[in-house]
Formats: sequence, structure tokens, C-alpha cells
Amino acid sequence: MRSLSLLVTILCLSSCSLLTPKVDAKKLAEVESLAKREAFQRVKKLNATKGEGLRLRGGQWVKRLVRYKDNSDMILVTTQIIHATHKEVILEVSSVSASQDGKATHGQIAFENFPRRVLLKASSSEIEKVLKNVKVTRSLTKSSDGIVHEAPAAALMMSGNLAQSYVKSVPQNSALRQKCSSQWIQSTNCWDYEISASFMGMNHKSQVWSHSSIPIDGLLRMEDENTITETIAYGLTGAKTLF
Repeated sequence: MRSLSLLVTILCLSSCSLLTPKVDAKKLAEVESLAKREAFQRVKKLNATKGEGLRLRGGQWVKRLVRYKDNSDMILVTTQIIHATHKEVILEVSSVSASQDGKATHGQIAFENFPRRVLLKASSSEIEKVLKNVKVTRSLTKSSDGIVHEAPAAALMMSGNLAQSYVKSVPQNSALRQKCSSQWIQSTNCWDYEISASFMGMNHKSQVWSHSSIPIDGLLRMEDENTITETIAYGLTGAKTLF
């Protein structure tokens, strides 16, 4: 459901600086070149979306390219489901950014009571009900030098509270949008909705396209004032832990 999009968005906002120094064109080109190599080599054509998406399963993965509109940065983000049962879901997010000289950083989060099914037309009250029961039980980060750090219990509690506050201003309804297309994916339609929230003292508003064929969170495209995020590849198997 949209709560999955929200949680993945929160992870990205937490790990990717909203105010980044501009980098030279060469660094941007390097990340873009990497994204092109890892993206679908032919346009992925999807049928009409459904209201209910794919069930979360271990092995699923999604790659997305985040472009800053002022060319201050470009980030390739990979999200993977390492493990998924009714008791626990382990999700990993890795990023390679131009502002970090193309060095990869990785994060792993373990959840209890994580929603296993993506419902793309849920209302904000439904999302809030689900998120109320989600609990972060472990959070690890791994830098480019291979050092792993585990977040303390207080940080885990804060991330849960953040998810709760973030979802409260999500609008109630989704609408079907016709002809949802990007450089990598084309669909006859998709779900179109807005996320509006406050994050770290700043208002954050995003327009989101979602499709039921895309695993983990259904996110096809997201645009806000500063960035455009697009799914460039995905798979239902093949995810491997980096920890």
C-alpha cells in the first residue's frame, strides 16, 4: 500500500541530503552511466494497473534514479527485500550518489508487522492503521569502507514516530491517470496521488505514480520541488544481502 511508498521515501529522505552541494558534470555523468547500464535495456510495457499490488517476497528488488532539478546531485537507489514472512520483513536500501564521489552506502532495516500486500488505492486512515502496528527492530548502516554500524534503540523509536507523523497529511483518494510513461517504463494507466508532509521542519510535497506490477512499493515515478525519482528496473527474484 502507499505506506510502503512512504516508508521507502522516509528511508531515502533520511539517507539522502535534501540540501546537497553542487557537483561537477563528470560525477553526474558517471552515476547516469551506471544507471543506464543497470536499467531496462528495452522499455518495459505494462498492462493496466490493479488496485492491489504484488505480495512482498524475499528476492524482490527495485532500482530508481533520483535526479535533482538543479543538477546538484544524481543518486542511484536500489531497494531489496532480503527476507519476508508474516513475522519479519528485512529491507535493504543502497545508494550511489554523485555528491559522494560515486561511493556506495547501504542500509538494512528489520520490521515487525510490516504490510505484506501493496494496496495502491488505500485511504490515509487505512495507511495510518497499518503503520500504527509497524515496529522497527533493527537498523544497520554500512559505509563504502565496509564498516557496519547499528542504530541505538532510541533511533529505532524515532524512525517509527517519524513514519507515524509523516503519513498524517496524506490525502484520502487516489485517481487513475492515463498513459503513465517514462524512459524505461510505459503503462496504459497508473495510480496518481499526492504526498504532503512535514519532514525535519520542512514541508515536503510529492506527486506519485504507482503501478501494481512494480514490486515492494509499486512506485513508478515521484516528483517534488527539487527532485524527480523514476523506477528504471525491477525484478521479482535475485536480491542479495550486502551485509
